[in-house]
Amino acid sequence: MLFTAAGLVTGNWSRVFGLLIVIFCLITPHLPSRQIPAKKQFPIPIDREIRRSEAFEVSFDRPLLSNKKAEKRLNAWISEIVDDFSAESSANAPPDSEPKTLEGRITRHVSRHPFLSLKFDIAEFVEGAHHNTYIETFVFDMKTGHCLSLTDLFTLPGKALESISTTAVRQLETTSVHGLSARARERLQPAEQNFQHFNLDQNGITFFFPVYQAGSRALDERRVTIPYAGLNQWMAPGIKDKL
Repeated sequence: MLFTAAGLVTGNWSRVFGLLIVIFCLITPHLPSRQIPAKKQFPIPIDREIRRSEAFEVSFDRPLLSNKKAEKRLNAWISEIVDDFSAESSANAPPDSEPKTLEGRITRHVSRHPFLSLKFDIAEFVEGAHHNTYIETFVFDMKTGHCLSLTDLFTLPGKALESISTTAVRQLETTSVHGLSARARERLQPAEQNFQHFNLDQNGITFFFPVYQAGSRALDERRVTIPYAGLNQWMAPGIKDKL
C-alpha cells in the first residue's frame, strides 16, 4: 500500500496501475478447471459427446446442423452407436480390465449448396493388437433434410454403377504398386454396397473404400473421385440442376 501511496504522491500512475493488477490477481479466487466439450468450427459447429466409466471411454463428434431434420437423423445414428457400445462394454467388462474405447470424428466436410457432405472416422478398441476402424458418410440436402443415397443421384443407378466401378478399378490400379488383387476387384464390382461411402465434392463424387475393401491393411483407406461430367448422362435431373 505504501508503494501505491508513493505512486499517488509522485504522480507515477503506471506504477499504481501495475500494482493494482498484481493485487487483483492475488485476491481473485482460483477457478477449478473442468472438461467442457467445446464447439469446434469445422467450419460447422461440432459438440463432442464424452462418456466415461470403469468399463468404457467414449468420445464422439455431434455436428450442429442448420436443418433440424438432418440433425435429428444424424443424432439418432450417433446415439445408437454410442448407446450400444456403452451398454455392451458395461455388460461384458472383465474384472480389472482396461476400459474399452470408442472414438468418432468428423474428418471431412464439404458444402456444395444445397448439399452438405460429412465423413466420420470411427475407431473402436475392445481387445487385440490394434483398433478396429470404420467409416461412415452422409450427404444431406440442407433444404429438405433428406439424406441421399446413390439411387437418389441417378435415374439409371445400374448403368451409373457400371461406369463408377470401371473408373474406380482403373484409378486404383494405377495408384497401386502391385496392382489390385482378385479379392479387391471383386469388392469393387458394380453393386451399391461396394460404393455406399461417398461425398459430393466441388467437381465430382468422391468414393471411400474402408480398410481391406480395396487392398491390405497396410494400404489403409482408399478413395477415388469421379468427375460429374463423366456421370451426367445418368444423373437425376433434380440433382444435375443443383450440381
